[in-house]
Amino acid sequence: MEERKKKIIAGSLTLVVLAFLCGLYWQNHKETTTAGNLSTQDYTIGVIDLKQAMQAHPRYNDLVKLRKERSTLAAAAAVKTDFNLVNPPPVIDAQAFDDSVKQQSSQQIEENKIKLKQTVLNQKKTLGASVAAQREADLEAVREKYLNVIFNLQLQYDNLKANNEVKQQLAADIEAERQKRNQELDAVNRQYDKKIQQSLQVFIAQKQKEQQAFEAALLQKKQQEAAANRQQAQSRDDQTMKDQAMPFSVDDIMQKNEALNNKDKEITLLEDLINQDIAGIAAKIAITNHLECVFANVEVNIHALDITDDVIKEFQTTRQVTKNE
Repeated sequence: MEERKKKIIAGSLTLVVLAFLCGLYWQNHKETTTAGNLSTQDYTIGVIDLKQAMQAHPRYNDLVKLRKERSTLAAAAAVKTDFNLVNPPPVIDAQAFDDSVKQQSSQQIEENKIKLKQTVLNQKKTLGASVAAQREADLEAVREKYLNVIFNLQLQYDNLKANNEVKQQLAADIEAERQKRNQELDAVNRQYDKKIQQSLQVFIAQKQKEQQAFEAALLQKKQQEAAANRQQAQSRDDQTMKDQAMPFSVDDIMQKNEALNNKDKEITLLEDLINQDIAGIAAKIAITNHLECVFANVEVNIHALDITDDVIKEFQTTRQVTKNE
């Protein structure tokens, strides 16, 4: 690479000196171009498009091939030896997996709680139905107990025509018996309600234990699944990194750099050969046309003879002769 740079710099200096000398000559011998066709004898300066001339050279395709090969080698040599430093392995976001566990667990827990509430309601109905007949029998016994007493008092009350103290007392007695009956009926209902509630509390306590066990088992299961998914994702990413990584040893790097340098030398040698061929043909054409100086890749309009096509024709002739041989 350094050798090629030196040659490029040296070549550039040569062109600069050549351009300077030709510039002085042209400055001292410049003339005004008149309209009409001019013969080659009217020119003392020649110009050439090096790019077109090089592309016409018989070995230009070889140069293109070498340059492509160099690009491939340069890309390979540019790969970092520490792949993980350039592309650090992705880190799995554990929080994302934990959040997913909480979300899935919360949803299933809430669904199970709704089922539990409905189960408790169904159990309450079942317990109520199991004591309904006995409850009704006990209530009926209380009603029977007070039925005759209240009936007789009501009968006595109805037989009294005058609204006197006796009738008022009978009315008070009837009301008192009714209140006692209602109190006993309420007591019977409270007794059965309490019995149902006690049985239901035992049932609820059992279901709550089952719910807690369900939540704990579910959480453990989801955590295990999350851990497995994390591990699977990490393993997948690690494998991807491993597949993509291209570890290079020091020897590999030295070999690639050496191959790159050798390719640069090949390119330089071929470029020099092509330039020498162009220079040789250009010199012959310059002598034939009595040119005193030839500029390459002129960007300004000057009074000069363009010899690019003549150089290209020479290469085409050479290629045809080689092909016939």
